[in-house]
Amino acid sequence: MLMFFFLAVIKLDAQNPAGSTEKSGGHLISRFTSKAEFPGGYYAFIKFIQKNIQYPQMERDNDIQGIVTVGFLIDENGKVTNVETIKNVSPGLDKEAKRVVKLLPDFKPAMYNGKPVRVYYMVNVTFRLQ
Repeated sequence: MLMFFFLAVIKLDAQNPAGSTEKSGGHLISRFTSKAEFPGGYYAFIKFIQKNIQYPQMERDNDIQGIVTVGFLIDENGKVTNVETIKNVSPGLDKEAKRVVKLLPDFKPAMYNGKPVRVYYMVNVTFRLQ
């Protein structure tokens, strides 16, 4: 069996300092000077996940597939913290997606008014067998 997965990143700004967001038509709009950035950018982020993820054998043997959503904070120093699964599929897939996110190297932190700030990210990791 061959494993394929698709990775999408959704950025949310839930842990920003007061005044760093404003409402526009009922939606929160971020006012970052710059957003947190993975070393090497988005494609390097995808490559890192692809290189480090392993399809758990129990899920592979039982044809368990799906999308695991993992949320995490990138703190003022660019460190990945508070890793948690938001949408679960199975214990093995959930654990593996969370494990790989915990391996992420430091990001370039998000900036607001010239100061580094915490930001919340979510990543969807799709596990698919073919």
